[in-house]
Amino acid sequence: MNYDKTVALSVSGIPHPHWLSALASYGITRWHDRRSAEPLIYLGYPLIHSNAHHNWFQSHLIAKISRACDIHNQRNFSIRGRATVLSTLILSTLRHVLRVTWVSQATLGNIRRISRKFLMFHVFPPIASDILQLPLQQGGISALDLAILFFLYKEL
Repeated sequence: MNYDKTVALSVSGIPHPHWLSALASYGITRWHDRRSAEPLIYLGYPLIHSNAHHNWFQSHLIAKISRACDIHNQRNFSIRGRATVLSTLILSTLRHVLRVTWVSQATLGNIRRISRKFLMFHVFPPIASDILQLPLQQGGISALDLAILFFLYKEL
């Protein structure tokens, strides 16, 4: 077992300082509760115990999506290629997370703005969002609507 990677977790989020000495005898020195600076990430999902954890996670989610868009902006994709990359590669992070946690409307708005900026990179004049979300047969590029995606995962 990798004891240097092991983190003890308070499931309730309540600190239990008396456990630290007992855990230390097993070589476990890391502890996580609601006072921790950031949420514990387990298999890509955040274990959130406080508003500070949630805010940290949302800001890092936005940064991760923005960074992925910046990396893929270096490629010369067509607008349909950008829609495919956005739907399959970049927003897969968001779909993964929406299964177990919620994001605020402000965060969703920021992600929508970043996604639109990625789709419209070197496209002039800009295309309306409702046109982008239409199927290919109707003249759109089948871009994901984040509001619908968010709603679908919350209804499951």
